[in-house]
Amino acid sequence: MFISSKKKCDICGASRLGNARFCGDCGTAFDKSGATKVSLRQSASPAPQKNSSQPQSHRKYLTVITVLVLIMTIAGVFVEKRLEGIENALTAITSKPSPSPLPKVLYQADWSNGLDGWSGLDGRPGSPDWKAEGGMLISDGTFQDAASPTITPPYRVDNTADYAVEVKIQELGGQGCFDTTVIRGQTTPEGLQGYRLAIGCMGEGVAIITTQGNSLSKIAYANFPSDQNWHVYRLEAQGNMIRAFIDSIQVLAVKDYTHLTGGITGIKSLATPIKISIFKIISL
Repeated sequence: MFISSKKKCDICGASRLGNARFCGDCGTAFDKSGATKVSLRQSASPAPQKNSSQPQSHRKYLTVITVLVLIMTIAGVFVEKRLEGIENALTAITSKPSPSPLPKVLYQADWSNGLDGWSGLDGRPGSPDWKAEGGMLISDGTFQDAASPTITPPYRVDNTADYAVEVKIQELGGQGCFDTTVIRGQTTPEGLQGYRLAIGCMGEGVAIITTQGNSLSKIAYANFPSDQNWHVYRLEAQGNMIRAFIDSIQVLAVKDYTHLTGGITGIKSLATPIKISIFKIISL
């Protein structure tokens, strides 16, 4: 629809300048006759409309927030489980029982400067066949008393009943009978009581012998041909189990309740020359 005006703009009332085709103030177009048409600014500015995208934006924000909350919840559960697992692991570590103490050498002989305190029972002189020479304890094989031991170390095991004695011995001939060691020994009016590891004294072999009163009992035996090589003999007592080893190989094992305590150890040679280079007592 056209509104007639020759001299002025019908929209803003501004005067028309000559044959201008548009109003200089509001931009309204004039037709050839000078009548005004709808303003370009009015046609370019549509009526305000409601923002239909606002609810959609709100929904997007709510969706993002929901997803974030869900992620945080899952992450919280995961972290809680991990912390629970770490706590359980720490509890398991701290609740483990303490390991048993490692074997400890309680005594080791040193004959580099003589007998180093070795003697007979109760501090009496040992049998006359013993001497220290070249860092070793040596029996010349001249003593023939069956009593055992005939020489003992200057150390008595008083703080434990579970221990082992290791002795490295070379037999040099003779009758071929010697006690590598006595363990759990105790002196009594009938003599020394305890366990012996005897070589070649009850037949050609190795035997664990127990003494009770005036009697000797062979409680375990195995064949072991004698020779003149060096061997490491070990006799150990742990609880009621008595075991014997030769060169780290177990050759005898027996349960016995005769001697459950006793700290005297020692060696005997019966008419058999021997050399001893190592003697040590080890806690178990």
